[in-house]
Amino acid sequence: MGEAIALMDSYREKPSYESRQSLRNLLKDIDGVQGDDYRNFRWATVRFVRSGNLLKLEYALRCFVETDFPYWAYKLAREYVEGYGLQSGSGIVAESVPMLLEVAEFWCQYYFDQSLNEKFPDGDDRSVQPNP
Repeated sequence: MGEAIALMDSYREKPSYESRQSLRNLLKDIDGVQGDDYRNFRWATVRFVRSGNLLKLEYALRCFVETDFPYWAYKLAREYVEGYGLQSGSGIVAESVPMLLEVAEFWCQYYFDQSLNEKFPDGDDRSVQPNP
């Protein structure tokens, strides 16, 4: 993980063919660890991975090396935010709200150079509440 973060930081600061190849090589290593366990499940093919954290790292690395960055950024955010709640099942559940707010904060800072609260001020101090 540390190596991947250092490589992504280095690539952001000074993109080069060599650093991009290093990111691709790291993706190959992750793919080797995750394996190629694909199974047919109902109406879809499902990939079984060994590590959810490595899957998130894979998606982050793909944001740097694939041409369809928005697709991989979405998959990364979705993987980070979605969870499982005993009362609510899977997907974006009540426990997902803090992570969803983190993602929104990140993009607000990235695009607007403002915090989420600065960009969307809330005059009556409402907070995000999950549906019962």
